[in-house]
Amino acid sequence: MIGETGMARCHMLAPPARAPLDGAAKIASQSFTSKGPVGGQTKRPKPRRTLLEFCPSFCLGPVSMANHLFTSYVCNDFLFVLPYAVKYGVQDDVMFLAHHVTLVITWTSFLTGSWGHLFAVPTMLTEVTAPFVFMRWLLNEFKIGGAPFIANGLLLLFAWYFFRIAGYVFFLSIRLFELRGELLDPAMAARNLPVLAFHLLGCFLQLHWGKLLTLGALRTISPAKKKTEKEAS
Repeated sequence: MIGETGMARCHMLAPPARAPLDGAAKIASQSFTSKGPVGGQTKRPKPRRTLLEFCPSFCLGPVSMANHLFTSYVCNDFLFVLPYAVKYGVQDDVMFLAHHVTLVITWTSFLTGSWGHLFAVPTMLTEVTAPFVFMRWLLNEFKIGGAPFIANGLLLLFAWYFFRIAGYVFFLSIRLFELRGELLDPAMAARNLPVLAFHLLGCFLQLHWGKLLTLGALRTISPAKKKTEKEAS
């Protein structure tokens, strides 16, 4: 049995009793702890993010790097075409420059705001067609026709329809339509609407250039039509 001396020692070692907190003090104390009113973890409000900004954490780095490289590539492309557009004033070159100006503005917004992943990836994939476009120019410069020219043209046409028409014009347009509530959110209008305008311009240009490529391919692989054109000339 514990004597009175032992009981006194136990009381001396025990922590002092805390006075009950009133309502205001209790709320103030909970705000500086990780425990909520019911003993659970306090949930801090997360910053607002939309599907237009969504990108899994494991791909944030690669997508950001791709955006930087893509912006540099587009600026280089713009400077390459600019002298020809100024010198000859061809409509396609002027449209090309307008497209690239809006593209640089859009990607600057993506890079500075760290958003637009959903829009950026399908758009960057359209540049899969670039090597075939360059090869076509190279074949024309060296006046190489025949099978190499036809093969490159068919590969270009296939890549154009797959990545630019199906991927950019149709898939991305359908996805943006599904997200129209977020895209047209008045709180985000200053950021989102220029991207929407760029997309509409891009759709028009992809379809326009796709039509020109298709007509050129048909002229190339249609001997009867070529023969008729020669006789008419």
